[in-house]
Amino acid sequence: MESGRFYFLYGNDAYAIQQRAQEVANTFTQDTYTVEIFQPQGTAIADAERCLWEAQNAMRYRDLFSPRRVLWLRHIDFLADTPTGRSEVVREAIETFLSSWQHAEEMICILSACPVDRRTKIFKQLDSLGHSEFFPEAKTSTELLPWVRKTCQQHSITIDEEALELLCHRVGFSRQALSQEIEKLSLYIGINGHITLQEIQKLVPELIPGEFFEAVDLFYSADLETALQGLRRYFIYHKEARPLLSALQHRNRLMIALRYFVETGELHLRQQRLSKSEWEQLAAQYSSLFSQEEKSSFHIFQQNFWYLSRLAKEVTHFPLEVLLRFQKKFTEILFKMIRFHDHTASIMEELFRYGPLARSSSLCSGF
Repeated sequence: MESGRFYFLYGNDAYAIQQRAQEVANTFTQDTYTVEIFQPQGTAIADAERCLWEAQNAMRYRDLFSPRRVLWLRHIDFLADTPTGRSEVVREAIETFLSSWQHAEEMICILSACPVDRRTKIFKQLDSLGHSEFFPEAKTSTELLPWVRKTCQQHSITIDEEALELLCHRVGFSRQALSQEIEKLSLYIGINGHITLQEIQKLVPELIPGEFFEAVDLFYSADLETALQGLRRYFIYHKEARPLLSALQHRNRLMIALRYFVETGELHLRQQRLSKSEWEQLAAQYSSLFSQEEKSSFHIFQQNFWYLSRLAKEVTHFPLEVLLRFQKKFTEILFKMIRFHDHTASIMEELFRYGPLARSSSLCSGF
């Protein structure tokens, strides 16, 4: 247990802050402390004042059975850059509370706040009182990896790094959403189970608006029925088919380039893996052919390396001729949707029957 009587947990990730604050509170309850929770019931100045007054008032009374107490000020939002957070009344109420707490013996305080304005004098005062921890929102799966490993361990399961990447792409970087999905996966695979890419593809829906990973992945699969089910799920959440077609064209364009490098012998996929050093050499050789002024989805060497590594596994199943046929088919489907715009779902179903059937055809059998 950390030394000190004041724990200031703050940042932009409310779920991580709540988890950490609960851990700290649980640590003290094991040492016969009583935890009392106070939180504002709204966002008004009066709500902030009432929360602080109730916590301050609790210091005046001693528990006969457990004199050692923890005051947990939970879900505090009046430290943000808001009218309430900028209020002089609230600032004075915080200072009065802190003054009372510093004179209270055997009293621990946990203050968990999200969001906070770190420019203010009151924030700096809180940050210097004792133990403080900052919880920023995660921006990449790499940042989340230790936390995901720990969460999986709590459920007695493990997860592939590749599966974690896809999980984050589908769910986002919200710890709360990831925690719920991991719990669901643990119930499916059981104790001591291992989460692979296949489980993520099969069980985790896409929760990020505008992303079509599931439908695009299934188009390139050899499972016709599952591909059609994925397409139907897509139309539950999306009315327009063109974004999906655009995503297919984009992926296929990258796969054509990768397949070209493989067939010319300039790229070697060892155990279906893309070599970073070999890729960097190709980038140095061909980057001059692309515009360097701004990032473009047409510039293959500007794409995410992990994403290209995933595609590299896919291109082993398709010769260049089939990928070029796909691109031609996408164009045909686009013109058909323009002509028959009221029948896009059935037109896309025609396309999705084409993909898995092409993968299982004799043209792809040797790849």
